[in-house]
Amino acid sequence: MPPSIKVFGILQIVFGSMGFVCGGAGAGLILLMMKNEVFSMAFRQGLTEGHTEGYSNLLVITGVLTLLLSVFQIVTGIGLLKKQNRGRTSSLLYAVVTMLVSITTTILTISMIKEGPNVAFTLISTIGGALFSLIYPICILIFLTRPAVVEALRNR
Repeated sequence: MPPSIKVFGILQIVFGSMGFVCGGAGAGLILLMMKNEVFSMAFRQGLTEGHTEGYSNLLVITGVLTLLLSVFQIVTGIGLLKKQNRGRTSSLLYAVVTMLVSITTTILTISMIKEGPNVAFTLISTIGGALFSLIYPICILIFLTRPAVVEALRNR
């Protein structure tokens, strides 16, 4: 059995758990915003300073997607550790969906940036973050499509 199956199984569970915790924190922040009007106004004011109106909605949608993808990622990791082919195919699906979400949110974020003194920094950090977020899904696509991995999980 190729070691990359176990490695990516563990990574899927670890990264999925981290995403779940961060997504949960984001959900908590949204709940806090809904309950505390002063906090909500301050948060929205900070967002609208550098971005257009719909940016806060984009953040909420991205947070929900992150939470859902994190749960899916944990499930795929368990499948890989159990040496199931569906763990591999689900991980590949996770990688493709994550890349699409990352590219889409990056394009939308860039389209929502307002002119101002921090535009260059915002653009660089947005694009840099997007490129960084693509590294792991690309690794999944490379390592889990290798012939030895495909053969090891065939008919499982």
